[in-house]
Amino acid sequence: MNKIKISAICLSLLAPNLGQAGTCMDFDKDFNIIEYECDNTIKIHSNDININQEFVDTDIRLILRAAISPINDQSIKIYESPDIWNGLDYQSSFNIDPSFSFGFGVRISKPKSWFQDIEIGITQFNNLATRFTTYNKDLTFDATAYMLSYNLGYNINKRFYLYITAGIARSKYNASANIMSAGFENSQSSTWTKLGTGLEFAALSWLNLYTEFSYHTDLGNDDNFWVASNFDILGLSIGLKVFI
Repeated sequence: MNKIKISAICLSLLAPNLGQAGTCMDFDKDFNIIEYECDNTIKIHSNDININQEFVDTDIRLILRAAISPINDQSIKIYESPDIWNGLDYQSSFNIDPSFSFGFGVRISKPKSWFQDIEIGITQFNNLATRFTTYNKDLTFDATAYMLSYNLGYNINKRFYLYITAGIARSKYNASANIMSAGFENSQSSTWTKLGTGLEFAALSWLNLYTEFSYHTDLGNDDNFWVASNFDILGLSIGLKVFI
């Protein structure tokens, strides 16, 4: 008799132990129930569905992130005067106002192992100085950067995660000043990059606290705008990440 196997459930009939034979039920080609002898272990046959265990263990979650950078160090090239340039640039470095950032993204992770973040976000820098002001910030500007970033991290123990980050941003910056009794306002855009490293602490199943050291390079790279051609920012951020 030809059989079309749809499923089979082996049932033991009054078997005193697991090693004893039982009776299995199946269907013939006319879908009539037939019985035959088999061992009494309960078996359920699927249609050969193969699920990759690595994929099953992978967790995908949405991220909402917010942070403040209370420590930012700005490195720029300056002129001695906005009207007289002797062909030389002078490197200057000083602290600037805190910056703020917000982001939204997705985390792909494996328990007690690696994780990856893909995120879009906004960073706001305030009261940045250009090359023409050594420390007094007579010529300042604000920059709003729209960033795409990627984080790669690893679970170094139960609650701590170490990661590296890289990103690219498009920023819009607006400048204003009072030079020689003449008002000055302008705005332009630039593209720049970010590199950094960070540490996360899993406070709750849905909340991580983190700190990140980042390096922003070539923010406002435009000589015609009187913005330093070598305009870099080193920043230390603290913030939180909420998982949905």
